Amino acid sequence: MGIKDRMKPLILAGKTEINDPSLAIFRFQPVEGQIANFEAGQYFTIGDDVAKPEGVKFVPRPYSISSSPRVRDSVEFYIVKVDGGEFTTHLFNKKIGETLWYMGPKGKFTLNHTKLAHLVFIGTGTGLAPFVSMIRTLKMDGTAKNFTLTLMHGNRTCAELGYLDEMRGYETDPALNFAYLPTVSRPDGDPGWNAAVGRGRVNDTLRFLLGMHKQGKVEPVLPARQSREIFLERMPPGKTAYFLCGNPDMISDAKAALAESKFAPPEEIFSEDYW
Repeated sequence: MGIKDRMKPLILAGKTEINDPSLAIFRFQPVEGQIANFEAGQYFTIGDDVAKPEGVKFVPRPYSISSSPRVRDSVEFYIVKVDGGEFTTHLFNKKIGETLWYMGPKGKFTLNHTKLAHLVFIGTGTGLAPFVSMIRTLKMDGTAKNFTLTLMHGNRTCAELGYLDEMRGYETDPALNFAYLPTVSRPDGDPGWNAAVGRGRVNDTLRFLLGMHKQGKVEPVLPARQSREIFLERMPPGKTAYFLCGNPDMISDAKAALAESKFAPPEEIFSEDYW
């Protein structure tokens, strides 16, 4: 039995581009029944038959889920088209109503591994996806106010800041105690950059908050109307859990910075590498 035989069909129901045709939010609906139950932070494997010069090949790929498990009539993924990628090139050419396949869930990048109430989410690129699922789920469950939630999201340019309006809306949502810190590593020459977005790599932003020297070229600067003092109140040492997702270099440096600063013990730092 091949992997496709163990998977269930999905219908592509929606695709929303994020300022760029190579970055999009995909929404799928099950052909029958509901989406398989999962926990916020987990991933599904999706796949399809891909035409290649040597013939048709079934290609599966894992993607973190950005929708909440409380919504079972559809599932959402935040995906970037990889240059030369055999699956994402195929996926971005799919038409609404066409079929793909999925299986799962898998993954241990979930909130039940910590009992702490101060949570800091740090992601790069589409590594934002599991945090969107977590925040949506806490809000839908009515438990978000039990936590101090801080999201730091790093990209190269502002055009890559997915879910921007949703995240900013959560900052003023009375159902959440939420702070959002978007930052870009290439602000110079970025026509979309403004002072409401930070400057520098997201791991250097973390280093700045921890009182440490930067590793990258761009000096980290927080978004307007935000301060180091505000964030330090939200991430008290020894009382905060850190969830890191995305670029493995970011994850490695963030772990090193947290260990050196003694802001969090290793058992309260959780990570999901994206490649």
